[in-house]
Amino acid sequence: DINYKEHLESEAEDINSIYSQIEVLFSELKNKPEEVVDKLLTDWLDYENYGVNEYVARKLGEASSSYPIVELKLLENLHNKSSCWYSNIVLALGYLRNASQVTIDNLISLVQNHEDKIICLDAAKALIQLNIYHDFVLNQLLFLFKEPEPNKFDYFYEQDLNFNSQVFEALVQLGQTFDEVAPALAHWIEQNQGKDYTEQGIDALWMLIEGSTASQL
Repeated sequence: DINYKEHLESEAEDINSIYSQIEVLFSELKNKPEEVVDKLLTDWLDYENYGVNEYVARKLGEASSSYPIVELKLLENLHNKSSCWYSNIVLALGYLRNASQVTIDNLISLVQNHEDKIICLDAAKALIQLNIYHDFVLNQLLFLFKEPEPNKFDYFYEQDLNFNSQVFEALVQLGQTFDEVAPALAHWIEQNQGKDYTEQGIDALWMLIEGSTASQL
């Protein structure tokens, strides 16, 4: 379909233009760091495309080693919990170079707050990215699993399965640098046999085992 192809080409051009604008902003950091960081946070970390969000978060993390204002601004926005882009702030904190103890303490607090499991998971991923507090993150992730509702055609059932899948992905990521994940996950599977989400745990365990085997070849 020609129209669909043209639509895809137009979208690709738009995204390329966005990345170019972001690169220009980062090149201006040395001249007006606070203004540039504010614009990156409000215009692009909050953009309606996750790929763009991820890219900006990574670039901000790289810039944080030279520009302390990056971490300060992220922490400032972290306290605005009504923000719809709260998860993206947490994402960016995970890419900081030499994150301060203030940032680490904030992430730990978010991981322990089980009232919002999505933010809890985001904060756990940030700590994994920072490569710290492995034992703590492992225990918290295993605590996060949701028992899906029994109606398999229910929207919330699918939502819970998707959330659990993200938890398992985080465990696999953690397992790449922390050897205790595989035995802990195996023990968890044994304790939760017969539950709907156990199969996802088995898949995650196999990914860890295969990854470990491949690294030894």
